[in-house]
Amino acid sequence: MLQIRGKASSINVRKVLWTCAELDIQFERQDTQGSVSPENVSQTTTMIVPTLRVGMQFVTLRVTH
Repeated sequence: MLQIRGKASSINVRKVLWTCAELDIQFERQDTQGSVSPENVSQTTTMIVPTLRVGMQFVTLRVTH
């Protein structure tokens, strides 16, 4: 299952959540609350949210306007 990690107040996280809802993609969301923990840094060294995880693979997105 797709896992979306990021702060709930982030506009970029909300864009991904909205897209998943529109495409009827099942996901679970984990709120990182903007913390710079070793776990978060290991998943995305750029600290850009949202971070997507599918299985053991992490994908960091850069959303541009």
